[in-house]
Formats: sequence, C-alpha cells, structure tokens
Amino acid sequence: PRDPGPYHFGDFADPEGLRLDPECETYLTEAFKPLGVYLAFWGDGDQDAKSPRTQWFPIRGGEERTFEVVLVNDDQEPASGELVLSLETPDGKVLASNEKPFRIDATGKTTQGLSVRIPRENGRYLLNATARPEGGRHKGPTISRRKISVQPIP
Repeated sequence: PRDPGPYHFGDFADPEGLRLDPECETYLTEAFKPLGVYLAFWGDGDQDAKSPRTQWFPIRGGEERTFEVVLVNDDQEPASGELVLSLETPDGKVLASNEKPFRIDATGKTTQGLSVRIPRENGRYLLNATARPEGGRHKGPTISRRKISVQPIP
C-alpha cells in the first residue's frame, strides 16, 4: 500500500534540507524567469543510453545548422535585446556563435532562427541559446541549453 501523503518528484541532493541537485537547480532557475527561452532541438537520432541522467542529444556534424529558438515574455511590458546561439566545449571554449536582436511584445511569443556550424569531429558539446534583455527590468540573461554529441547518424 502506498502512503497517500504529498509527493514531490524533484531532484534533491538533500531532500531533508530541500537542497536541489546543482544541475537541476541550474535548469529550474532559467525555467522560471519571466523571459523564457526554449531551444527547440532534441537530437537527430536516439539519445545516448549510456548516461540516462545527463542526456547527450546526437547531431550530425560538419554542417551549418539552423536552430529554432522560442522566446516567451511573461512580463506585462515588451522586451528587447540580443539573442545569441553559441556552441561550446564542455570546459566553456566557444567554437561558434551567432547573434541577432530580438523584440517581443508584452505577454508575447516569437520564434527566431539562428545558425552555427557544427564541428565534423565526434565529441560532446554544449549548444546554448541566450537572450540578453536590455534595460534594468530583467536581472540578467535567460539561457536554454542542450548537451549534444556529434556522431555518425545512420
């Protein structure tokens, strides 16, 4: 029999102290910002089954790729700034980036396409979409991340 009490399915490093796992906290912090950023990419094939906790999404390498980035403004005022798509090594070295200005209406939504060249070499990289809003209303950028793995795709 199951205890009918309240449940939380969050990822806690310390459940009694309600301290989230650091990686989970990083993603949740971004998810609850008033300017939402969503990198609409989930891979070119099946995910890496060897690491179920930290999924690396497969991608074909050696070509210029355009990625859709969805911006959602939960604020009652319009937002504008710079949208940056970057490809980095896991240690933070930027291999490629592209940027363009954005403007989004109050409580609005928009989709922008940005492209970067994906390396030909097999390996693991971080794909980041970062919205940097102008003005003092926002406390900083909002980031959407994908862990990608360049590999041959059948």
